[in-house]
Amino acid sequence: MYGEHVTGLKTFYLLLLLPLLPRPTEQVCLPQYDYMVGLYEESQDNTSSKTKVHSFASNGKSRNKNNIIFSFENDWKIPMNSMVEADLHVISVADLRSKLAHFNLPVPDFVNVELFYKKRRNRTFSRRISSTVVDLRNSSTISVNIMDYLTRVMNRPYPQPKLVLSLTLLGGDYLPSQFLINQGCTTPFLIVRTIAELDTDVVNEIQKPFISAGDRPWVGDNRRTKRRAKNWATPLLYRDVTELEKVNYHCRRQDLWINFDEIGWDFVITPKDVNIGDCGGQCLDADSNIPHAVVKQLLQKMHPARNAGILCCQGANYKEISALYFKSKHEIVIGDMPKIIVKECRCR
Repeated sequence: MYGEHVTGLKTFYLLLLLPLLPRPTEQVCLPQYDYMVGLYEESQDNTSSKTKVHSFASNGKSRNKNNIIFSFENDWKIPMNSMVEADLHVISVADLRSKLAHFNLPVPDFVNVELFYKKRRNRTFSRRISSTVVDLRNSSTISVNIMDYLTRVMNRPYPQPKLVLSLTLLGGDYLPSQFLINQGCTTPFLIVRTIAELDTDVVNEIQKPFISAGDRPWVGDNRRTKRRAKNWATPLLYRDVTELEKVNYHCRRQDLWINFDEIGWDFVITPKDVNIGDCGGQCLDADSNIPHAVVKQLLQKMHPARNAGILCCQGANYKEISALYFKSKHEIVIGDMPKIIVKECRCR
């Protein structure tokens, strides 16, 4: 009787302490990270591109012997009329060759990608999305075009169907599903290209840190971000114009370097340091001012009571920067941040 009472007390106190015990952290899977960093670096050589690139990691990890089963979040904020391309990147050919060599398996010339979707309420019924044969000799990545599938299902309000994917040889033999699992995460990820002019959600996204801390874009793994981000060690050249320090030059653009981490925009992966520019100088030379500024200057000089105001040196023209940034926990985007760099300064 006494022993049972002690055991009961131990169980009772253990239940009280359970909420205080540390819980295992949720694993964050970003199989597209290195791919997107490389794609961003390539895009800097082609600044005329008018497309925006979204990437999504899947939220599934289950598998059986021949298939992996996964899905994507249905928090879909991409305007459907802006989509121009959607591909499911299954695995890189180099990674597949490495895994085949690890298991002493021959490298085939062709691989067939079978993709199905399964309704959540029906465990047995599945419908084919695509069956794609990939030539490994002329490809760097095994991918499947799922544009038609996305236009049908991704804007629906109910949970997205589960996707079932397998790799087979042309003879019908399955490759092990563990080839598509890397450190506990499924390797397939989604790449969606959109028309930048029709997909302007970045304007709202970059304002979130100042509106609601709970809606902030996810900042990711800081160690990985710092390792892969491009940083330029440049001194701060901005000069503060105050009453104690009068400048003796006309209105002009000057350097102002900022670091996104320092202003709380740590969801930006790269670039980290940007010369956004600033305007400074005097507005005394009427010949260099626009007509509006000239008239305003004369009005203030001849009729001070009208309170037209003193001319100020300020930005007159701005340009965007191309950035790689987290939009959510599973999404990385390559897109433009508009009107962030001062191109021209004028007196106004």
